[in-house]
Amino acid sequence: MSLAAGVYLGALALLALAGARAGVGPGYRALVSLALAAAPLLAVDRPWLVLTGVAIAASCAARGRRVAGEDHEARLFAVALVAHMLLWTGGRIAAYALPLALLAAASVVRAAAERLAPDRAVFRWWDDRRTVVGARAVGLSTAAVTLALLPWLTAIAPLERLGIALAVGVICCLCEGASRQGSGVLSLLVGAAIGVELLVTRAEAGALAPALAWIAFAVGLALITRRLRLLTAGGAAGAAIVGVFLFTAEGRAGAIPLLAFFLLSSALSKLADRRRGAPQARGKGSTRDLAQVFANGGVAMALGLADVLLELPFAYPALVASLAAAAADTWATEIGGFSKRPPRRLLGGAPVAPGTSGGVTTLGLVGALAGALAVTACAAPFLEGGPRVLVIVALSGLLASVFDSLLGDTLQARFRDPATGAIVEESPSASAPAIAGLRWMDNDAVNLLATLFGAVVCLIACLLSQG
Repeated sequence: MSLAAGVYLGALALLALAGARAGVGPGYRALVSLALAAAPLLAVDRPWLVLTGVAIAASCAARGRRVAGEDHEARLFAVALVAHMLLWTGGRIAAYALPLALLAAASVVRAAAERLAPDRAVFRWWDDRRTVVGARAVGLSTAAVTLALLPWLTAIAPLERLGIALAVGVICCLCEGASRQGSGVLSLLVGAAIGVELLVTRAEAGALAPALAWIAFAVGLALITRRLRLLTAGGAAGAAIVGVFLFTAEGRAGAIPLLAFFLLSSALSKLADRRRGAPQARGKGSTRDLAQVFANGGVAMALGLADVLLELPFAYPALVASLAAAAADTWATEIGGFSKRPPRRLLGGAPVAPGTSGGVTTLGLVGALAGALAVTACAAPFLEGGPRVLVIVALSGLLASVFDSLLGDTLQARFRDPATGAIVEESPSASAPAIAGLRWMDNDAVNLLATLFGAVVCLIACLLSQG
C-alpha cells in the first residue's frame, strides 16, 4: 500500500470515529460514504479498505445518536457498509463506488428537501414514515448522480447511461421507501449495488433495452394491481421491487411463474372471499401488503439474482419451487376453506376452527398439490432436466406447504385478545405477550420460511439426483 493510501485511510478512520461520537445523521453518512467510494481511485488495497470500513461500522454501531430510533438506524448503516465492502470482489469499480455515492446523495438531498417543504404529504409502505417530497428527492438525486458518474466508471453509450440512471433512480426510491425500523440506508445501498451491477452487465452485453422494458413492465403492473385492489400501496411497492429484480435477472423465465402464482392465487382468494361473504378472520384478506409480497416472492427474487450474478447451480428450479410453495400454501388455505369437514391439527389430529394456522384438510392438501402443479407447469418450458426436475419442483412446493402447516401449528405466535378473551394470531398491541409460539413468528414469517424450505429441498434433491 502506498504512503498516500495509508495517510488517506488513517485520516478517514480518525474523521469517521470522531464524527460518530456526535451522531450518525445524514451529513455523517454522506461524508463516510463518499470517502469510502473514493478509496479505489487512490489504489487502496481491498483488505485495508475492508478493515477501515469495519472500524467505522463498529463506531457507528457503538455510538449512534441518542434519539429514539436513531441508534437502530446507525447500526443498520454499519451493517450496510460492512456488507457492501465484503460483497465487493474487487472487480467492477462501478458496483462498489457508485452505490456509496448514491447513498451519500440520497441522505443529504432527502434531509434538505424535507426541511424546505413545510407541508409534506406522508405515506407508510411498511413501518417507517416517509414523505412524498423525500421520496422524489431520493429518486431524482440518485438518477442525477448515476448519470453524472457513469462515464467515469464504465464505457457505455450516452442513451444507455440515461436509461440506467432513470432505472437506478426508480430502484433507489422503491428500496428506500419500503423500509422498516430505520433500514432505509441498508435497503438503498443493497438495492443500488444490485441494480447497478445488473444494468451495467446487461448494457455491456448489448441487452439493456429488454432489461429496461422489464423494469417498466414491473412498475406498471404493480400500479395496475394496486388500482384493482389486489395489493395495498406498500404491497404494490414490494411487488415492483420483486418484479424489477426478478424480471431483469431472469426475463420471461422469472416473470411467467411469478405472474402465474400471483394472478391465479389472487383470483382464487377473491373468489373464496366472495363465496364466504368475507375474508377469513385469521388473515389480512385477499389484498396483499408489503410483508406478504416479500414473504411469498422474496426468496424467488434472491434466487433469480443468485442465478444470474453468482451462477448458483440449480438456482432456477429452486426459484420455481419457492413460488410453487407459495402457491401451494395459498391454494390449500382457499380451497380447504370449502371443506365440509373441520380442519385438524397436523400434530395430534385435534379439530380446530376453519382458518386456523396449522389446520389441514384433505381438500386443502389437494388444493396445495394443484397450486404447486400450476406454477410448475407454467415454468416447464424454462426448466432443464426433463420430467425428473418437474416432479422435484412440484413435490418441493407440496412439502413446503406441509412444513408451513407444521410451523403454524407449533411455532406461530398466538395471543389473547383482551377485549374478547379469544385466542388470535395477530398481536392486539405492540407489547402483548404471546401465549403460545414465538412472538415474532407471525403468518408472514411462516410463509417466508416455507418458501425458503421449498427452495432448499429442491436444491438438495436436484444435487442428489445429478450425482
